[in-house]
Amino acid sequence: MRTRLVLAADHIHRGAGQTPLIGETTVTVGPGEARDVAMTASEGVKLTGRLEFEGGPAPAKNEMTRATVSLYPLDREPGSAGRGRPDAEGKFTVNGVLPGRDRASPGGAGRAVWIVKQVTVGGRDVTMSAIVVEEKDLSDVVVTMTNQFGTLQGTVRS
Repeated sequence: MRTRLVLAADHIHRGAGQTPLIGETTVTVGPGEARDVAMTASEGVKLTGRLEFEGGPAPAKNEMTRATVSLYPLDREPGSAGRGRPDAEGKFTVNGVLPGRDRASPGGAGRAVWIVKQVTVGGRDVTMSAIVVEEKDLSDVVVTMTNQFGTLQGTVRS
């Protein structure tokens, strides 16, 4: 049986102020022990971007810094997701991201209810697809939030 072994960013720490190392490899599992499994570890990919707000005033700066921007993998184990915290201006960094396809999901930005309107990477809309993370850092990720919700009106007839 073949299985994938993932060491997530919180498993290999190098000391205070150092970016944790991550690695991923495929392992063949059979009877007996698996020995001498080699894995290359790296700092992973850094994803940087900003939150933008439409439909009303952006959250206060102190509320913005309590928000999070999480990445949820679409093609990997959930444990490999990354998370960052925006600064007072809405700029964020997510370190140690494994290559793959991810969905960005911000949360906790102020008291108002904000939903994701659009996610772009380098100006390309990836809202309904994925952020594709390769072996190089990604910048210019823009997550546009709105507090304007659609409504549905009509009459139900039998």
